[in-house]
Amino acid sequence: MMFIFKSLVIKRTLYLLLFFIVFSFAHPYYLGVCELKYNIKSETVQASVKLFVNDLEATLKKKNHSTIDLINIKDSTKTAQLLFDYLNNHLKLKLNGTAKTFQYIGFEIDKDVIWIYLESNKCDKPVRIEIENTILYDFSKHQTNIVKIDVNEKSQNSKLTYPDKNLVFVF
Repeated sequence: MMFIFKSLVIKRTLYLLLFFIVFSFAHPYYLGVCELKYNIKSETVQASVKLFVNDLEATLKKKNHSTIDLINIKDSTKTAQLLFDYLNNHLKLKLNGTAKTFQYIGFEIDKDVIWIYLESNKCDKPVRIEIENTILYDFSKHQTNIVKIDVNEKSQNSKLTYPDKNLVFVF
C-alpha cells in the first residue's frame, strides 16, 4: 500500500513539474486587448493596447529582421518608433466615416505584458466607430483580439479571431 502511495506522489510531482516547465516558457493562448475610450474633455480617442511581451518581440523580430528586447531597452527612441509603426499598420480607426490617425503616447511593461498607449487627434463624439485590428496576426494564426470601447459612459466590446479583422460599433 505504501508503495502505491509513493508511486502516485512521484507521478503527481512529475506531472506538476512537466506542467510548470511547459507553461513557464510559453503561454497556451494568444490574446491581445485593445481598449478605446472617447475623452469628452480633450475630444480625443485614447487607446490602450495590451499584449504579451514575448509575442510582440517575436513579431517585431520577424518583421524587422533584428532582435528587440522590450524589457532591457537600448534605444528608447528606436523602440518607440518600432512600436508606433507596428500599431499604426495593424490598428486602424474610422470615426463617423472619417479615418483617424493615432499619436504615440508611450508604453509600460507589467510583468509579461506590455501596455502601449495611443491617442487620436481631436474629433467629434463618435456615433459610428469602425476598427480594423490585425495586431499579432502575423505572429499566430490562433490570435484573438478583444476590443472594448467606451463613449460617454456607454461601453461595448467584441472579439476578433484570426482572420477576422473588422468591427463596427454604433453608439
